[in-house]
Amino acid sequence: MSLCSVCSAAFERALQLDPQCVGALVGLAISRINRQEVDNIRAGVNMLSKAYSIDSTNPVVLNHLANHFFFKKVNILFVK
Repeated sequence: MSLCSVCSAAFERALQLDPQCVGALVGLAISRINRQEVDNIRAGVNMLSKAYSIDSTNPVVLNHLANHFFFKKVNILFVK
């Protein structure tokens, strides 16, 4: 098993124990986003959105959402 799959398994187990665990949602979201595949990025952003709905003041959640939407905007500007 690779280190990434071990980390993902640990985050998934944490979410089984506590579906409201913001840290596990963020960790799993980052793991998915870093795979750089459209479906995984979409799933990762959905996880970040769920984490935001649980704790809208969590700085890690806010930072990763901001990064995602900033870079998404930058990519759109360069494509035009």
